[in-house]
Amino acid sequence: MTRVSAIKPILFSAPMICALLEGRKTRRRLYARKGEDRNALAHIARRLANGLDGATDGECWEWKRSKNNYGYGTLTINGRRAYAHILAFKLAGNDLPTGLHVMHACDNPACINPAHLKAGTRSANMTDCHARGRSRIPRPRMVGETNGSAKLSAAQVTEIRSRLASGEVQRLIAARFGISQTLISAIKRGRVWS
Repeated sequence: MTRVSAIKPILFSAPMICALLEGRKTRRRLYARKGEDRNALAHIARRLANGLDGATDGECWEWKRSKNNYGYGTLTINGRRAYAHILAFKLAGNDLPTGLHVMHACDNPACINPAHLKAGTRSANMTDCHARGRSRIPRPRMVGETNGSAKLSAAQVTEIRSRLASGEVQRLIAARFGISQTLISAIKRGRVWS
């Protein structure tokens, strides 16, 4: 006997949003209709659509309601904060397996267009974030000539090391290159230019 998997209904799409927004004059708080469960997926989809000004295919659907400090749209459901982009991803009929995150292909945290969202690992999400320059990971320290405040070139450091090896006094080497004796000492000990 074969088991037929149930197809998830798509409750969040551009035509559905456009139909909901058509004729709306002002954005207002949506309450569940009489006899309707306020946690019903159709009601949550209407609440999501109510937070948009439009839904053009191919473009970002900018969330206009509450956002967190990072720009991601939020919605309160049963007293708990839920992210609008995750709700949109799930309501569009997509599965989000445990351990995966919803990633933005458009690099716009406020976008809730399901076409711009995909599931991925945290590692893939952080790699994507860093590649786009949005991460808070500090850039690697620049050493040697790549450091903008370097006073010496690699060739000069090689010459300093050879002078130190021949027994020349650090103070005289420093005067010759126009740097401090402290820097010569740091080069000798391998603390800089190692």
